[in-house]
Amino acid sequence: MKPCNRIVVPLPKGIARIAPFCCGCGNPEIFWGVILDVLEEYTRECQGRHDAIYQNPAWYFAANFLDSDTIELIEHGSNIAGAWLTEDGDEALAFLRTWGADWKSKAVFVDSDGVHHGDL
Repeated sequence: MKPCNRIVVPLPKGIARIAPFCCGCGNPEIFWGVILDVLEEYTRECQGRHDAIYQNPAWYFAANFLDSDTIELIEHGSNIAGAWLTEDGDEALAFLRTWGADWKSKAVFVDSDGVHHGDL
C-alpha cells in the first residue's frame, strides 16, 4: 500500500463556523468566492462601499450572514455597508487569500474540535 502524503492545516475559527453552511456539492468555490469578495470589500475605504454591498444581492446576504451572531466575521454600527472585520474576520480573510476559494481541494484542514474539512 502506498503511503498517503497529506498536508494537514489548522482551520481558522471563522472558516470553521461557516463550513457547515456549505455542503460542498456542486461548485463550493462560488460560495467561498463570495465570502472572500465580501471580506475583501470590508478592507477598502468605507466611502463607496454602500453601493457595492446594497446593489449586489449575494453580497448583501453574505454581509448579513457574516455579521450574524453565529459567524461574527464582521461587525457594524448604523448600517451593514459601514461594517468592519473582526479579529476572526481578519484571520478568515488571510486564510482565503492564502488558500483561495477552492481551499478544500488543497489539503486536509482540521478545526479546533478535531473535525476534518477538505477533499483529500
